[in-house]
Amino acid sequence: MTFFNKAVLSVYQFSFPGVLTLLQAVVALLLLQLASGFGFITLPPRSFRLAREMAPLTLCWWIYVISGVSALQYLTVPMFSTLRKTTSLMVLIGESIYLHKSSTPKVWMSVSIMMLGSVLAGFTDLTYHPRGYIYVSICSIFTALYLLLISKIGQQTKLDTFGMLYYNNALSLPLTLSQTVLFSDEFHTIRSFPHLASPRFLSLLIVSLALATILNGSIFLCTQVTSPLVTSVTGQVKDLLTVSLGMILFEDVKISILNSTGLVAALLGSFLFSYAKYEQQVAKSTLAGSTKDEKDGKPRMTQR
Repeated sequence: MTFFNKAVLSVYQFSFPGVLTLLQAVVALLLLQLASGFGFITLPPRSFRLAREMAPLTLCWWIYVISGVSALQYLTVPMFSTLRKTTSLMVLIGESIYLHKSSTPKVWMSVSIMMLGSVLAGFTDLTYHPRGYIYVSICSIFTALYLLLISKIGQQTKLDTFGMLYYNNALSLPLTLSQTVLFSDEFHTIRSFPHLASPRFLSLLIVSLALATILNGSIFLCTQVTSPLVTSVTGQVKDLLTVSLGMILFEDVKISILNSTGLVAALLGSFLFSYAKYEQQVAKSTLAGSTKDEKDGKPRMTQR
C-alpha cells in the first residue's frame, strides 16, 4: 500500500491527502456493505453507544492516516518505513503502562535496536525535509495509540474485525469531510489536477483504496488475535521488501553509508523481535503441555 500511496502522492503529485482519506473510507464502507449484502459477513446494528465507545479509536486512526499520507509527500519510501519503526517502542511502553503487559529483555533489546537504527537513519538522511519528519512523528504517535485502543476497545464493545472496521470508517467520514471542506481548498483545486482522467493514475488510485481496506481489516484482526506490539513489529518486518523496492522504484532515494547502516540495524531489530516472540511462544506451548500432562496424571518426561 505504501508504494501505491507514494506513486499517487509523489509521482503524480496528487497533493490531496484529505480527498484520498475520504475516498478510502467511502470505498471501505461500500465493500463492507457489498460483502454484507451477499451474506459473506454480518455488520453490527447502528448504535449510539458503540459509536461513542469507538470515537477515540477513530480519531487516532484519522490522525495517523492523514499524517502518514502527508508524510509520504516529503519522505522517501525507505525513510518513511524506517522512521515508522519508532511506533514499536511506543507500543511496547504503552502495553506496559496501559495494558499491564510485561515483555522479556530480548523483546526490549530488539525494539531498542529498531529505534536506534531509525534514529541513525534519520540523522543521516540526505533527503531530509522538516515537514516530512513532523508528519511521520505524528503518524507514529497516533499509530501506537490506535493499536493500543484496538485491543482495549475491542474487548469493551465485543465487536469483531468487520464491526470495528465498519464503525471506524463510518465515524471518520464527518471528520475527513469537515477537515477537507473547512481547513483546505482540496475540493476546489482538485478540479485542475492534470491526471484526473488518466487510466494509469486511476488504476493506481483504485488499488490504493482497495488495499487500504484490506490493511485496516488485517490490523484489527491481528491486534485482536495477538497484541498491539506484535501487530506493530509484524508490520515492520515487511519493510525489508518495502525498503529494497523503494530504493529501486523511486528516483528520490539518496543513500549514504551511515544511512544504510541505520536502515539495516532497524531491519535487524525487526527480525530479532520475531525470533524473541517465537522463543516466547515455544516456551508457553511447552509449559501448557506440561501443565496438561500433570492434570491428566501423566508422568513428565525428563532428559538424562
